[in-house]
Amino acid sequence: MNFDLAVTQGELKQLLIEGMSLVEKKNCDAGKLVATAEREFRIVVENGEFTLAQLTNSQDIGVLVHKDDKKGSASLNSASLSELENAIAEASSLASFSLADPYLTLATSAEASQAPSLEFLCDPSIYQIDVSAIECAARSALDILSSDKRLCVDRFEIGVGSSLHQLANTNGVSQQEVQTTIDWSYLGMARDGSLVSGMDYDSGFCFSLNDFENKLLKDIREFKERLLDSLNLVQAPSYQGKVLLSPRAFDDLILGTMLFHASGRKIMDGKSRWGQSVNQKVCSDLFTIVDNPHNKDMSGSTSYDGDGLPTRQKTLIKNGVLLDHLYDCYSAKRLGKVSNASSGGPFGLQVTAGNCSKEQLFSSAPEIVFIERFSGNVDPLTGDFSGVAKNSYLYRDGKRLGAIGETMIAGNSFDLMNQTLAVSEETQLVDGNLIAPTILVDGVSVSAANA
Repeated sequence: MNFDLAVTQGELKQLLIEGMSLVEKKNCDAGKLVATAEREFRIVVENGEFTLAQLTNSQDIGVLVHKDDKKGSASLNSASLSELENAIAEASSLASFSLADPYLTLATSAEASQAPSLEFLCDPSIYQIDVSAIECAARSALDILSSDKRLCVDRFEIGVGSSLHQLANTNGVSQQEVQTTIDWSYLGMARDGSLVSGMDYDSGFCFSLNDFENKLLKDIREFKERLLDSLNLVQAPSYQGKVLLSPRAFDDLILGTMLFHASGRKIMDGKSRWGQSVNQKVCSDLFTIVDNPHNKDMSGSTSYDGDGLPTRQKTLIKNGVLLDHLYDCYSAKRLGKVSNASSGGPFGLQVTAGNCSKEQLFSSAPEIVFIERFSGNVDPLTGDFSGVAKNSYLYRDGKRLGAIGETMIAGNSFDLMNQTLAVSEETQLVDGNLIAPTILVDGVSVSAANA
């Protein structure tokens, strides 16, 4: 089956060029068009049965215009010039109902040089992939999961696709990027008699066909082990103190709050605590956080941002010191700064590894809870959080005793980022968009049921 795109780069680029001319004909001051064409084949397996296999083609164009310091937007789902003209007319009309904003801006060609191509994003062999090879890999994955009758996989998906992304504006900015991906996700649980684990999920992706099967089967084996481990239930303790956060839990409980307060948009709206904190210490010196949009292991990798500016690696926090905020063109203009190509980002966050092994972290207290996932509420303004620790474990004297079931936890994200005691030397890729270590923090309230 051919996964090459139905719309070529040249055709879509010509459509955007003609669209720029239509924006000017509507007497708009400026305009931006963002187009995406995708072709995807997706296999869905539910309860061990192949239930859906479909091929989809889609084209989407987003329209943004500025007129008399007002903005209007519209969208269409076809690569039709007549429909694009109608969408531009609609956006121009809607602009008249908007509030005037003197800070409206689009990237200029001087700011947005041609973005270098990221070769790893596109594997041409995926265009001609044999669907039977994907089905075979899916069956191999299911064989691993079905090898133990205690496992129950509710849903398993594999998608194979190619996509074309193009951006153009009336200031002469023009960018394009072609991407191929294979992605997978799964949701399941384990059951042994009356023992039932919590529902767990995970996902993965790759840009290259060569990496696909090895990555998929590695992920599936780890998922299987995690589900089976969760059947060995033990009583969680109730205490206030140290816990271990997996990379996923760290993302939920700490990193999300960090990114909220590093956002130029939040500073612009007066919601950030870190608006005046550049070059100041904002968290433990164990944290160094880098955004690398050109990392081949990250699903968000891209050569340009949502404004059309070429992306680049940037360090947000170094040894606990905030080095920069995340600015797009609009927030930068509002705050008198320069955009650092963060529109739509960050794109590939990596938290630098520490110098402790995970084994050392598990032995950091006589008894300690390891939180794999968090389900609950985090208030990014105050940092307060409360919710349930899921798929989590109890360690005693460095040895895993078993899964603790769903246990309530509470605390404050700012306290945790300043009371981080150790960071593991091992890191993990989470959902294709974060590479992070395991973190030892202090100050979490753990409340076990029936403790």
